[in-house]
Amino acid sequence: MSIEAKAARIKLLLFDVDGVLTNGTVLVHHDGTESKNFAIRDGIAMVWAQRAGLKVGFLSARTSPTTPHRACPAPRSW
Repeated sequence: MSIEAKAARIKLLLFDVDGVLTNGTVLVHHDGTESKNFAIRDGIAMVWAQRAGLKVGFLSARTSPTTPHRACPAPRSW
């Protein structure tokens, strides 16, 4: 089977969050909230994958409010 035929069978891309989509650093702020450093290039690649008809998902071993925010950012009006 050709590489193109194999690629055409892909329907879903799953990405690990911590250490893959981030640099593995979790910043804990003085008020107890946290933040992570996501790469913008990963985000645009996921948008392109979705526009090509692929489903994109995130996997993480820990609960964090930053992960769903990155997965589904609020729509912007700009």
